[in-house]
Amino acid sequence: MLKAASFISAVASTRENSGALLGGIMPLGLAFGRDRPSDPEWKKPEVDVDWQIVRRRITGRCKAFRAEFGSTMCSVIRRLLMGRDYDPLDPEDRRQFAADGGIQKCRLPPEVAARLAAALILEDESPSATP
Repeated sequence: MLKAASFISAVASTRENSGALLGGIMPLGLAFGRDRPSDPEWKKPEVDVDWQIVRRRITGRCKAFRAEFGSTMCSVIRRLLMGRDYDPLDPEDRRQFAADGGIQKCRLPPEVAARLAAALILEDESPSATP
């Protein structure tokens, strides 16, 4: 899993999707996801219904993350937390980000994403449980 998550920060470097949100979704895949994408079991209608229910519950957590930060875009979240955006691919901006306390301030989105993921996992574990 760690290896699979290695480049989540590269996605955040695009200033688009939040790496915190993407990282928070990964444990949900471990808890509720498929072991094999081509597993014939997943083609059964009743299994697909459960799959869609879980997807809606996860989407609800993404909406909660967006409500917390006003966006799922890293650049917007950094402006909210830091008062400005930084280019993570620019060495000077990375130094300024650290000097401005970004390493501490940007801990909040992963904490929120982890809390939202944990809440979903700890709910009634049946796929049809409400979000």
